[in-house]
Amino acid sequence: MWLLPIGMVFSTVLDVHFVNKSLKYNDALLHAPVCFVLWQIFSLVCGAVVYEETQGFQDFQWAMAGAGVGCTLIGVIVSTTRPFPGSHR
Repeated sequence: MWLLPIGMVFSTVLDVHFVNKSLKYNDALLHAPVCFVLWQIFSLVCGAVVYEETQGFQDFQWAMAGAGVGCTLIGVIVSTTRPFPGSHR
C-alpha cells in the first residue's frame, strides 16, 4: 500500500537532484524543452502500456501519432540549437 507514495517521493527527490545538476551545466532554455519532450514521450508510452490507449489504432492513427512525436522532437531540436550566451559558435 505504501509503495506508490514512497515511489513518488523518491522520484521527486531524484527529479529535483537531476534538474539541479542539469541546470548547473546547461542553460534553462536548453533544459526546459528537453524535459518537455521527455515528459510528453514517456506520458504517451506509459498511457499506451498501462491503459492500452493505442489498442485498436489504425495505420493512419499510428502515422499521426508518429508525426506528432516527430514534430515535437523537431521543434525542440530547432529551439535548442540556438547559440547560447557566452558560447563562441
